[in-house]
Amino acid sequence: PAPAPDANTAEMGKTIYETRCTNCHGSDGKLGLSGSKDLSTSLMDMNARKTIIANGKGAMMSFAQTLSTQEMEAVAAYVETLRK
Repeated sequence: PAPAPDANTAEMGKTIYETRCTNCHGSDGKLGLSGSKDLSTSLMDMNARKTIIANGKGAMMSFAQTLSTQEMEAVAAYVETLRK
């Protein structure tokens, strides 16, 4: 498993997720609007999550132009915490 993000990175990831991702994925990752996947059951590894955040998928927009690499990594790390 990947090392746990530091507190600042974890907080940044949560803040960005709450701002940019909850409309479709929901606060717990299970909302599923616009065809979004249930993040609480995702088996994707960190690299796969970062790729989708950067490039988008289906109805999900690309965040490569709006988030820094560090911000995308923080969101990918936060999504890991939504797994049950």
